[in-house]
Parts: sequence; structure tokens; C-alpha cells
Amino acid sequence: MDEKTNSLHLALDDLHLIRQVLDRTTDSFRALAPSFFRIGLVWLVYALLYTMNKAPGVLTYLFPSLANGGTALYWPLVEWLRIPLGLYLVVECILWQRKKHTYAALSRQLVGVWQVLLLLYLVLFALFQVETSAIQTSTVIAEDGMRQMNNLAICGAFLAFLPAIFPGFPLLATGVLLGEKTLGGLGAAVILLGVLAVLGTLANTDGSNTLLLCALIVVDLAAVFFQPVALLLTALRLRRRREGTSPAAAEP
Repeated sequence: MDEKTNSLHLALDDLHLIRQVLDRTTDSFRALAPSFFRIGLVWLVYALLYTMNKAPGVLTYLFPSLANGGTALYWPLVEWLRIPLGLYLVVECILWQRKKHTYAALSRQLVGVWQVLLLLYLVLFALFQVETSAIQTSTVIAEDGMRQMNNLAICGAFLAFLPAIFPGFPLLATGVLLGEKTLGGLGAAVILLGVLAVLGTLANTDGSNTLLLCALIVVDLAAVFFQPVALLLTALRLRRRREGTSPAAAEP
């Protein structure tokens, strides 16, 4: 009996040792920190260009006396920059997929969540952006004017909510599954900002409330930075995370 008990203990010790070796030789979700940093940095450059081109137009709209159409020439260029940005994000998804088999089970699940929601974000953004452009360039008929305005507001509301889909929801999932309160709180903040932007857009469908319109413009410009800032903070948090320790122990 004692011999069987000793054999069982030895077998359990061997399994525990094998598990430790596998954990050390398997990449963790922390290995994605450089990827998040690259994505956040590229996205941040686009956000800065977008803001630099849109801000003068916003000021001209709010204060006609400051009219300056010089930057309008560069606006189509900034719009077209969305295409290489989207292609770059797809490339990062492919690179994640190629390395996915090297991650531990939980890390593979998290990578899958990020991949699916990033692709969903890109598809929805393309669809609603195309629809918005079609409405803006279409000929306005008197009897259809209100319907077109409502459709434009609905598309704007969906576009305003997209940062919640990426990176809001995957950040929240990562925070819950890894026990990282910082990442979970960051995801919740992005989702909340997206919800507030949607409510404000739907509440001002006709653009008659000037104060609300100004607030929405500020939110729209700030929303451009939701994703890159959140991704850069995620990269920083993952780089400082200590694997194999509790989240509390990983706190600086």
C-alpha cells in the first residue's frame, strides 16, 4: 500500500514538473506587447493627422470669421490613409494567427477574442463609412431630407460605438480572464465613452442644439484617440506583467 502511495506521489510530482516546463516554454499573452505597441503607434500617427485636418474645419464651422480652407486640400489624403491602416491591422491579425499555436490555452483564447473583434470592427467600420459617404454625396430631395438626416445620424451612432467593439470589449475580456483590473477598467472606460457618444449623436439628429453639437465634436475628436491610447497602455501593462504571479503582485 505504501509503495502504491509513493508511486502516486512520484507520478503527481512528475506531472507538476512537466506542467511547469510547458508553462515556461509556451508563449504567454504578454508576448503580444510589442504587437500592441506597434498597432497603437501607427494608429496614433493617423489620429494626429486626422485631428490636424479636421480641427480647422470644425473651427471654421463654429466660428465662420476664422475661415481657412488651406487644410481642406489634405482631407482626402487623410481619408485614404484609412485603407493602409486597415490593411496593416489585418496583417497583424494574420501574424497573431501564425503564432497562436505557441501560446498557452488561455492566451490562445484571448488572442482569438482580439482577432475576431478586430476583424468585426474593420468590417463594420467599412460598411458604415461607405453608407455615410453615400448619404453625404447623394442629392438631397426635399421630402427625403429628414430621412437622410436620420440615416446619417444612425450611421454616425454606430461609428461612434465601434471603439467599444475594439478595443473596449477585448480589453474587458482580457482584464477578467487575466485578473488584470487595470486592463478591465480601461476597457470599461472605452465602452462607456462609446455609449455616451452614441447617446449624444442620437439626441441631436437635426443638429439644432449648438451646445450639444459642440460637445459631440469634442467627443468625436477625442474618440479618434480611444483606440491608439488604449492599445499603447495595454502594451505597457503587458510588458510590466509578471507571469506566474497574482495581479496584485504584478502591480508596480
